[in-house]
Amino acid sequence: MNILTFTASINAWTLFHACQKLGLELKTTETKQDIAIPIGNIQDEGAWLLFTEEANLRKALDGEIPGSFWPKGYPRELLDDKWEFAEWLVRQPGLMHGPRHVSLDDICSLEYPLFLKAKHSWQGEKKLPRGWLCNSPDEVEYYKDQVLTLGYKLDSFFLQEWLGEADTRLFSVCGFFDANQPKRNITCVVERLAGYTSGPSCSAVVGIMPDEFGLTPQAFAILDRLAFVGPFEMEFIVTDSRIVVLELNPRFWMQHGLFLSSGNALVKRYLELDTADDYFQPEPEKLLWVDGLWMMKSLVRCDFRLFSILWKWRVKSDYAVIVCPPPSVAITALVRKIKNYCLDQLRH
Repeated sequence: MNILTFTASINAWTLFHACQKLGLELKTTETKQDIAIPIGNIQDEGAWLLFTEEANLRKALDGEIPGSFWPKGYPRELLDDKWEFAEWLVRQPGLMHGPRHVSLDDICSLEYPLFLKAKHSWQGEKKLPRGWLCNSPDEVEYYKDQVLTLGYKLDSFFLQEWLGEADTRLFSVCGFFDANQPKRNITCVVERLAGYTSGPSCSAVVGIMPDEFGLTPQAFAILDRLAFVGPFEMEFIVTDSRIVVLELNPRFWMQHGLFLSSGNALVKRYLELDTADDYFQPEPEKLLWVDGLWMMKSLVRCDFRLFSILWKWRVKSDYAVIVCPPPSVAITALVRKIKNYCLDQLRH
């Protein structure tokens, strides 16, 4: 079985590890690597394509990359477009909406503070900034100038209401969803316990939590409306007074290794290797997922937040811990990253 992905990220390494457990080898087309994964290329139309980002998923949806993949038929206009997804939710009766949002030309209709946010995560090969918090019209104008200075277009950004940081919680419903065969559905609810940085950033530590806010039915209703089949992560913001949908990632996301504990449920379903016995596997629970690269960098910086998290959840609540990638792989990746950076500096 020819199995390919297109990055060498933590997501991709976790896919490589999951395939190994099934006696299969995943390869990547990415040649610039910090985390080592075997390199391959598309050999035939029978290849399975596993996506950790939207750019190559879009190419597959457009027929530019041959192979088998999920989700088939996903709306192109919603792919990595936070504005269009929010607008789509508004048009759908009976579905939970996202935060209130307006275009950059309509800043008077929302109260400050506002979040000047990128519509997309990526623009070609370039990762867009997550955005800036604006407390006044003057700050909006200032950051609009920053957008132009950085070489981006203003129509790639919009304004979203700011729901706060101290009193908000970020949850995700994630797993595998099959609108046609619900027996194949397997999910869990995770909460962000630490981010890479303060404010909007990637999750460095998440923990599986009980679904006390009823997020799973809300996610299923949205996925059903999309006739969705495949891996997904749907993010929610919960405050004291509101719950809103933030975004949908219709692909493998960073923490999908949580499902290794449920019989490798995610990758087995994706590759159509699941059997009736798999549907009796319990959903993952009482697990902490820790970004191994963030953990090593934090220790070097003498940032010991992880220890307080481990005390609360591992020691006092008996959670199991998954470090991904494990320390040996993370150290090797960081050394390789430093080496590659030094070589690039010497070349220039």
